[in-house]
Amino acid sequence: MLTLTEFWQLLEKAGDRIGRYSCLRYGPENEKESARIEQHPLQALEAHLEEELELLSIQFSISKQSALVLLALLLTWMSTDGIDHYLVNAERLASVLSLDALDLINFGDEFAELQEKEIIKISDLPLSFVNTLCRIDPIFADYNGLNEMPSRCPLFSWRFELTQDFCEKLKSL
Repeated sequence: MLTLTEFWQLLEKAGDRIGRYSCLRYGPENEKESARIEQHPLQALEAHLEEELELLSIQFSISKQSALVLLALLLTWMSTDGIDHYLVNAERLASVLSLDALDLINFGDEFAELQEKEIIKISDLPLSFVNTLCRIDPIFADYNGLNEMPSRCPLFSWRFELTQDFCEKLKSL
C-alpha cells in the first residue's frame, strides 16, 4: 500500500509521463512516433503509464483501465488546493490524458466500476453544450442531428466527482 507521500509522487510522475506522451504524440520533431501513437493512442498511453496504472490498480482494487480514468480525475486536483470534491466532465478527463474526447467512449465499464466501488459519483450536467444549443436553436440542432447526441453518447452530458468516502480514504493514506 502506498503512503501519502508515495501517492503524491506517483501522481507527479504520471503527470510528467503524460507530458512526455503528449510531446511524442503531437510534437513535430517526432513524426514516426507520432504516426505510431495515432494508430492506437489509448494503448500507447496505457503502455506509457504501465507502472503507475499497476500501482493504482492494486491500491484501490480496480482494473488498470479504471485506474487510468481515476488517474485522470486525480490529476485534475493537482492544481487545486488539495483533495476535495471537484466536478469534471469527459472533455476535461480527455484533455488531462492528452486523448481525444471520443477515446473515452470505450470506458463505460470503467466508469461503472469506479461508481460501483464508490470512488466516483456520476451525475448529469443540467446544461451541457448540446442541450443548450438544442434549446437555443432547435431547427439548427435538428438539422445537424445534435438533438440525438445525448442519447447516443451520454458520457458527454455527465460530470464526475470523487465521493466523500474516497476523499477521506485519500486523506488517511
